[in-house]
Amino acid sequence: MSGEGRLWKRMREGIAPFCFAQRIENLTGEGVPDVWLCSKTTGQGAWTELKCRMEMPARISTPIFKGDHGLRPDQVAWIYGRATAGANIFILGQGGDRLWLVHGRCARDLADMNAANLSKVCSWEGQARCTDWQSLLQIIFQERE
Repeated sequence: MSGEGRLWKRMREGIAPFCFAQRIENLTGEGVPDVWLCSKTTGQGAWTELKCRMEMPARISTPIFKGDHGLRPDQVAWIYGRATAGANIFILGQGGDRLWLVHGRCARDLADMNAANLSKVCSWEGQARCTDWQSLLQIIFQERE
């Protein structure tokens, strides 16, 4: 199973008490994020794109979600366009044992961000092995601009 597949499995299990989740496997709608979330208490929805890099880069200045680990151009366009129009869209990225939840408004800049940059712009940060999924979902369903 890929790193992204393992991230999805942990996420699905962790959010189940709080949220309905649907993994999207869309071959016709290019750029559509991986997961649709729906809060069990409020009915609010949100899109989430999953990105995973199992090992952190050796240099701290190296961007984490670039190239094979990053967003494709069609994903950047889909996520950024809708996020700037007010849609509730996030990117949940795992680098090693760290997780960052980044709003879709940052999609254009994600490929240039190292761990320090991600920590500055993220809405939530946590550990992959002991993730507080409830606090992550609170951010996802509260954040509106």
